[in-house]
Amino acid sequence: MSLPLKSLSVFTAACLLLAGTSPLQPQPVSAQTAEQAAELSEADAVLKARSLLKLSERDVQLELAELHEFDVFSDLPARKVWLLTFMQEEKSIYVALDAKTEELIVYHASAPEPAEEVSFHSPKAARQAAVQFLQATAPHEFEQTVEANGDYAWGYEYEFTFVRTVNGLPVHDQGLSVSVAWDGSVVSYLKSWEPSMQFPRADGVISEDKARQIFLDNLQMHLEYSSHYEGRPELMYRPYFTDRFAIDANSGDLVNEPLFFWPANVPPNIEPLVKSGPTAPPQLTTELSHEQALSIVDELDLLPASATYIPAEYAEYEDGEWFLKYESKDGEQEQSIVTHMIRLNASTAELVEYYQYASSAESGAESEEEEASDTEQPDLNLIESERLLELAVSYAKTLFPHRTGALALQTNRDSTMFEFLYLVNGLPASDTSLQLTLHPETGRVLEVMQYFSEAQSYSSAQPVLTATEAKLHYSKLPLLLYYGYEENEAGERIGKPSLRYRFAQNTPEYVYVNAQNGALVGLMSKNGARLAADIPGHWAEAALTRFAEQGLLPSDQLYVHPDAPIQRSTLIELLIGHLQPNAFTDQTEWYADVTTDHPNFFAINAAAHLGWIAKDKNFRPDDLITREELAVLISKAAGLDAKAHQQDVLPYADRNRIASWSYGAVALSDKQGWMRGYDNRFRPQDHLTLAEAVSVLYKLDHE
Repeated sequence: MSLPLKSLSVFTAACLLLAGTSPLQPQPVSAQTAEQAAELSEADAVLKARSLLKLSERDVQLELAELHEFDVFSDLPARKVWLLTFMQEEKSIYVALDAKTEELIVYHASAPEPAEEVSFHSPKAARQAAVQFLQATAPHEFEQTVEANGDYAWGYEYEFTFVRTVNGLPVHDQGLSVSVAWDGSVVSYLKSWEPSMQFPRADGVISEDKARQIFLDNLQMHLEYSSHYEGRPELMYRPYFTDRFAIDANSGDLVNEPLFFWPANVPPNIEPLVKSGPTAPPQLTTELSHEQALSIVDELDLLPASATYIPAEYAEYEDGEWFLKYESKDGEQEQSIVTHMIRLNASTAELVEYYQYASSAESGAESEEEEASDTEQPDLNLIESERLLELAVSYAKTLFPHRTGALALQTNRDSTMFEFLYLVNGLPASDTSLQLTLHPETGRVLEVMQYFSEAQSYSSAQPVLTATEAKLHYSKLPLLLYYGYEENEAGERIGKPSLRYRFAQNTPEYVYVNAQNGALVGLMSKNGARLAADIPGHWAEAALTRFAEQGLLPSDQLYVHPDAPIQRSTLIELLIGHLQPNAFTDQTEWYADVTTDHPNFFAINAAAHLGWIAKDKNFRPDDLITREELAVLISKAAGLDAKAHQQDVLPYADRNRIASWSYGAVALSDKQGWMRGYDNRFRPQDHLTLAEAVSVLYKLDHE
C-alpha cells in the first residue's frame, strides 16, 4: 500500500525553502500581518519548537524566523507556516510549524558522527525510536497510517515512512516520515497531511478485474532484446502504454497521476536506414596500426581543416582501441582552442566515440569571452529541424556504412541530438544505440556516441509466447485502489481526492515479459526495490521482498533461486545485513579461510566481534548451513540464553538427532516461533534454503 511521499507538499516545500529553493513560490507575510493573522506569534513559535524538540537556549541559538504562506491545493485555504533556523555548534537545525494549529511539520538536523567502536542502534531499535517520536508528536495522525517501507539505511541514518489511510485506502503523497540516527536520536521529521480535505466513500467503484482490462486494452506489447540482468540479452516483450497510468475507479476513465510515472511511451521505430543493409563491419585481418588509424580519421571528415594531430603523453592504444587527440582554433573565438577526441576500434576500423571541448589559449580569455556572450546576443541562423534530421541520417550512413541495416532513427524534432536504435535480428536491443549531436547552425557533427553489441551474443528472434499471451502474463501485475488528486488547467492540484486504480508498481512501463517462459522481469516492490522473477508468488515472498529492499539479495540477476541451499558465509551476510548493518568491523582475520579479499569478509568479521560465531581456526565459509546451526546463530543474535532450554522436551520424532551443542538453541527457536519443524520432524541436519533462511530472520525481527 506504499505511496512514496515525493510531491511538492507543504513539508517538502518548507524544506526546499529552508534550503534556499521553493518551487511553490510561498509568499512571505509581513510582520504586522503575521501578528494579526497568525494564532502563533514568532516568540511562541520559537518556544514551541524548543519545547517539542528539546532545543535549549544555552546550546541552540535562533538564526532566522520567517512566516510564509503555502498554496498546496488550489481550492483549499493557504497554510501559514513558521520557518525557523537554529544553530548548534555551526550546524543548522530546520523547523517548520503550522502557525494556526502549532503542529510540527518539518524538523531536520545533522546526524552526529559516531566514534570508533561505538555501538549502533539496530534497525528494530531505530524503528521503536521512530514510533515513539510519532506517538508523541502526531499521535492522532499516526493511528491513521500504515508503514510504507522498512528501515532504509542512509549512511548513519534509518528512514521510516508511514502513509496516511482513509477508509482503509492509502492517500497519495500524504503521511509521516522519520529518520533516526545511529544513536537512536530523531534527526528528521516530515509531515504531509491536509486535515481539511474531504474524501469520498470507498464504495461504488468498478471491480479490479474491470480496471485491469481497461489497462490491458490500452497496452501494446513489442518484442525486443533486453539486458535487464547479467548474462546474454534475453528476448522480452516490453509494454507500451498508449495513454495514462491511472483509472478513475468510479467512471473507469483513464486519468493522469503526476509524479508517479513517466509520460506515455511510444513504441520505437524499427525500420532500418537501409532495408536489408549490412548489420556489422567485417573484421580486419590485422589490427589498425597507428598510421592507419590516423588515415581513418582523415577519411571520416569529422574535423575542421585546421585541426592538427597532437601526440598524447599517455598510451594511445588500449584494449583494442585507438585514442587520438586533435586540436584546432575556434572559428568564432580565435583565442580558444578546440580539442577533438576520437576513439576507433582497431579490429574493425569503426568509429566508437567522438567529442570536442573548447579551452582558453590565454589566461583569462575564457572568462572574458563568457562575459561578452552574456551581453552580446547575435541572431542565430539555425538550421530547420527537418534539414537537421536529414543531415543526421546522412552522417549515420556515412560514418557507419556497415551498420545501415541495423540502425533505426528515433525521431526527435525538438533537439540537436539524434538517437538511432540498434537492431538485432530486426528487433531493438536495449542499452545499444547510436547518438549523434549536430551543431544547430552549421550542421556539423559535435559528438558521436555508439553503444553496439555484436549479434553473436543474442539468441534467435523466435519467441515462444505471442504478444497476446504476453499480455495475459502482464495482467498478473497487482493493482492498487487509492485516493489521488485531479489537476486544473494550470497543472495545480485540486484538493478533491478521488478513488483511483493504478498498478501497485510505480513503474509498470519497465516490467517486461520474458518471451520464452512468461516470467515478469523488472518487477519492483511497493517500496521500489527490484525483485527477481522467482520472488513474486513464492511462499516466502514477504521475507524475500524485505531482504531485496534492504539490498541483501542480488538485483542484477533474473533469478535468486530461493529454494536452493545457501552457504555459511551467505547466511552471515544476510544475518548481519538484516539485524546489524552498522556493526563494528575491522581488518582482523579471525579465520585462516576468510581473508580480507573474501566477498563476505566484513560480515563474518562483524559476527565474530559480536560473539555470534566462534573464533576458531577455520570458518568453512563455503559449507552449506544446517537448520540447527541457524538455530544457534539466531539465539545468539537475539541475546537470549539457549542453555536455559537444554532440558526442554521437543515434540519431534527426530529430537534425538539434534546435537547437544544445538539442542537448547533449537528448543528456544521452537518456543519463540522462529523455527519449527513439520511432519513431526525438525530435520536438524537438513541444509537451509535461501527462502527458509530469510523467513526465519524475518520472523526474528518482526515477532
